[in-house]
Amino acid sequence: MKVSRVPVLCLVGLSLCAALPPASAATIVSDSFDDGGRTNGTDPLDIPWFTNSSTQGLTVEGNQLRITPTIASQGVVGSIPSGITLAVGEYIELSFSFRYGTNAPNSATNGIRFGLYNDMGQTMTADAANRDDANAGINSLGYYANISTGSPATITNAFYREFGTTNGILTGDDRSSAVGSNAVNRGLDDTDLHTVVMRITATAAGVTLTGSLDGTTFASGNASAPNADYLTFNQIAFSSNVTNTSLFIDDVTVIYVPEPTAALLGGLGMMAFIGRRRR
Repeated sequence: MKVSRVPVLCLVGLSLCAALPPASAATIVSDSFDDGGRTNGTDPLDIPWFTNSSTQGLTVEGNQLRITPTIASQGVVGSIPSGITLAVGEYIELSFSFRYGTNAPNSATNGIRFGLYNDMGQTMTADAANRDDANAGINSLGYYANISTGSPATITNAFYREFGTTNGILTGDDRSSAVGSNAVNRGLDDTDLHTVVMRITATAAGVTLTGSLDGTTFASGNASAPNADYLTFNQIAFSSNVTNTSLFIDDVTVIYVPEPTAALLGGLGMMAFIGRRRR
């Protein structure tokens, strides 16, 4: 009696599929500032960083990016050369460490902000004179997180969707609330080293935004993505609303994780190819 090989192949394929690892993450940024500079230097996968105001300071000290604002919400922007566009089920994740300088940060509702953006074809290539200039990220679209520092009267740990066109990146009123405020004081009133992870996952209805500080979630929820522009990311931004001390940023990493079924389909395709070769 002739025995069909199809069931056997399917069983083998299912076994392989069960053993397949999750889709591999691709690291597109890994900037430790170990080369001592804020340009695209010798560190693998580092990127250039620029200010959006000529009155603030931006240097690298002790292999950390030092941001010294002179007024509230001055920002710095890093340009990602290999930007990505998310499909449903895929996500991009920004992680970094930070600390404040010799002084603990004062109480600020908008203490620290950070986000991932689409520069809409206006890539920054130099420091800007004014945060509302065209080459300062004013037209960038994306999502940013806000975490309060000190003990402000109003605590705002939340996500926002920024529209661009009217105000500088990470500032102004060209935004809408994306994930509501988590009014829990996260204790950012010291000069200790803290770690942050921000993830944007594309969904059929928009995006899911998740942020954690020192391993504890500060905000998480679903938000809208009006069009594909809000699913494309080639820019990182940081800003500080704390003017009494410098903000030090280190170990900035961005990873992209493709939709899990891509790896699954690849495995099935390989099994089908092996099956044909064996026949």
